[in-house]
Amino acid sequence: MALLRINTNKVISNINKISDFMAQNNKEWSLITKVFSGDLSLLERILIPEVIKNIHSVGDSRLSSIKILKKLNPDMITIYIKPPALVYIDEVVKFADISSNTSYKTICELDKAAKKQNKIHKIIIMIELGELREGVKRDELLKFYENVFSLENIEVI
Repeated sequence: MALLRINTNKVISNINKISDFMAQNNKEWSLITKVFSGDLSLLERILIPEVIKNIHSVGDSRLSSIKILKKLNPDMITIYIKPPALVYIDEVVKFADISSNTSYKTICELDKAAKKQNKIHKIIIMIELGELREGVKRDELLKFYENVFSLENIEVI
């Protein structure tokens, strides 16, 4: 059977090197934990206070992992890095401080959920750059932003 060994000291060292580099250049950054698959024991060993104090936020593409990150440290800023499915909107607002979005309909639902939870939910709007994968198309961008900026419980970052 295959065995994966993760040297947490080297992972922490790499995170600290990136943090130092970003700080020297007056930049904030987000650590994406997707590769750790929400493994609480591993995240507890890596996301120690000395490590996360220099990171703006921590993101993942799995809502279950976002929940674990919030359980680990409720004050940590979390980013859901894929467009949320409508069925999970309430949980996205509850556990993710920021989410990546492409759909005005989804953002409207996030706004409603944030209002119910008495929160402001921050979003990153993904823009289509030519790969034709996902994102707001250029010719729709101004109208899209105009509509999004009218929502009371959404903040575009």
